[in-house]
Amino acid sequence: MAILKDIACHVLVNDKPVQEYDDESEGYQGESHVTKFIESVSEARFKIKLAIPLSLPLPSGGLSVNLFIDGKFVTGIFADTVRFHSCKGLITINDVTLMDSTGLVRKPFIFNEIKRLEEATPDSVQLSKAILDGVGTITVKVERCVLLSRHNQHRRDATGLGKVKEIPEKKLKGMSLTHSTKLGLGTPAAPESVVHTRSTDHVPYAHFDFKYCSRKALQGMLLISQTPDPESRSVSPVDLQDRPIEDLSIEELRALAQIARKQTADNIILTRAQQPKSNVKNEGKAIKTERESALKRKRDDPGPSSKSARVKRPVETIDLSGDD
Repeated sequence: MAILKDIACHVLVNDKPVQEYDDESEGYQGESHVTKFIESVSEARFKIKLAIPLSLPLPSGGLSVNLFIDGKFVTGIFADTVRFHSCKGLITINDVTLMDSTGLVRKPFIFNEIKRLEEATPDSVQLSKAILDGVGTITVKVERCVLLSRHNQHRRDATGLGKVKEIPEKKLKGMSLTHSTKLGLGTPAAPESVVHTRSTDHVPYAHFDFKYCSRKALQGMLLISQTPDPESRSVSPVDLQDRPIEDLSIEELRALAQIARKQTADNIILTRAQQPKSNVKNEGKAIKTERESALKRKRDDPGPSSKSARVKRPVETIDLSGDD
């Protein structure tokens, strides 16, 4: 997790903290600013969680945590001294509360894969460099502030999230953009107070940037190995099979499919090995044994003369019909 001034902040995907990677090219950004890279998985939900020490001084009596996604302000949480201590400094941003045609709803954040276009479309032409520079980044700013006003009027969806779906290849040159963020389906929400605050710090007390892109893009940036250590990436079949399908990453789903194919092949081989030999082979063995016994009896007991034997000996036939 990213830590600044004893404040820990991390991104959770499917309720699990994601692995963070450092890029040395970012350089030192000061004691109040840090940038991390994380892997984004298409259609996966994510949320933000912070752990703020209760010893944090709040001279103005309030603290705000503001969330920006893809360069746009999305939502924020304000906590006065009482609320800050009651939540023990643990703050989680699960979704955004907005008004839509059905009323007040909560909508989760979801990674959305960007489609690369060979030719520009009318919508993609309007994507300026300023807009694209913000896409693919989750920003969390922790600020000490003072409360200005409070009301109950929620805004409509003005975040603009989900609008960056397609980008021409020409505009993506030199960029590692693979995903943007969209909002999921809304669920009814209870009314909440909306506040306006003013920061008392010249710069945010803590500023976290999480740049997200696909695993392939992270490998292309040399932030993770092209050939990960098998021991560090391996997951036991039991772990995968016991976990819900919706919680598995794309790599884990592929591994689970390989495990299933191998188990199917092993079961086929085992079934064939346990099957009895065919009836024809068993009958052939019985016929061979009977012939050998007859020849042995003939050698041990010559019997009557060959002439009488030709008259009295019955004709022996072998049934190969397999009706028995």
